[in-house]
Amino acid sequence: MDIFRSKNILHPSKKIALDWIVALFSSIVISLCSPLVIHLPNTPVPIALQPHVILFVAAILGSQRATLTVLFFLLQGVLGLPVFGGKAGLACILGPTGGYILGYVLAAFLVGLIVELSTKKTASLVFIAMVFGNIILYLFGASWLGNFVGTNKAIELGVIPFIPGALLKLIFFSIVYKKYKRTSLHSFLN
Repeated sequence: MDIFRSKNILHPSKKIALDWIVALFSSIVISLCSPLVIHLPNTPVPIALQPHVILFVAAILGSQRATLTVLFFLLQGVLGLPVFGGKAGLACILGPTGGYILGYVLAAFLVGLIVELSTKKTASLVFIAMVFGNIILYLFGASWLGNFVGTNKAIELGVIPFIPGALLKLIFFSIVYKKYKRTSLHSFLN
């Protein structure tokens, strides 16, 4: 992996190919988190690890590769792979939780951009970036869910119950990011 540490070593076309491979592999990692959901009885929105994995991956990959990763992920789901909380298809995007799914694109871009633009890529910065990303997910998700259950009910069913768990997951992934920075994978991807 040392050979790739300097970005100037790779020819631009090889760098693009490497970015696409990294994005595809990352989208598969996100997809593998799909079964890790808990369906709640009173809401169509499940408790899931996947949104926070997306935010974490975005912090690692940066805005462009993170956006490409999420687009690969969405394509997998639209093509019929059960990556949307164990479900698949365009119906998931058009259904009550579709806003959360579509919000992944902007959230990933924003988290990646915040981390990219920062000179000090600390766990605290990553936590703040992921909080902003999570807010984007709530805005998209609750806005879309509101079309099905009304705005107040969307906030009650699709945001409020998830805030404590989201904060815990964001803290966890911030700690993981701090450990990740010490690995050779960090050097390879940056």
